[in-house]
Amino acid sequence: MCTAVLDAIGNVKTSVDIVVYEMNAPGINDALVDAVKRGVDVRVILNGQWWSGRPQPDPTYYKLQFAYDLSNEVAPAASGAGAGTFSAHWASNNFNITHQKTVVIDAVDADGKQFASAADLPDTASTVILTGNLDAYKYDPSDPSTCPQPCNFYGARDFYLTVTDPNLVLEVEKVFSSDFTYTPR
Repeated sequence: MCTAVLDAIGNVKTSVDIVVYEMNAPGINDALVDAVKRGVDVRVILNGQWWSGRPQPDPTYYKLQFAYDLSNEVAPAASGAGAGTFSAHWASNNFNITHQKTVVIDAVDADGKQFASAADLPDTASTVILTGNLDAYKYDPSDPSTCPQPCNFYGARDFYLTVTDPNLVLEVEKVFSSDFTYTPR
């Protein structure tokens, strides 16, 4: 399992902002549920315009299925007392593909707005930059038995880099916030 991402989500204080191409690993979803229950606000942007065509009868169905699974697992956690919020968007269709993979931690204020300067970021602010998706190798949401427990990220050699430089964290958050608030024409 990608410990950099799980540790970041496990230690988050206020917010998690994720942009990723694919996301449906049980460990990640569980960590997001726990974060929302602790009062953390979670926002996710998923690629929605293009699909690589895994061997499924309908690639669009698969893409919608993992977005649906994510929402069904994480969103209900936001209904408890003191819970945070959860929202997910499809990426802008201004791009053929959103292949960015970042997890930004504690880089927005209590109202979900980005901080004015890097000096305003809390000490807990960080960004995990990934080369891999947040799904588990051979994990099929319609048949969880296809992923040997503990459903590790072992299908490819990927890297996860944690960045704590406030200037870089703020720049990544600016891109996320811009993309998240995108309104189609």
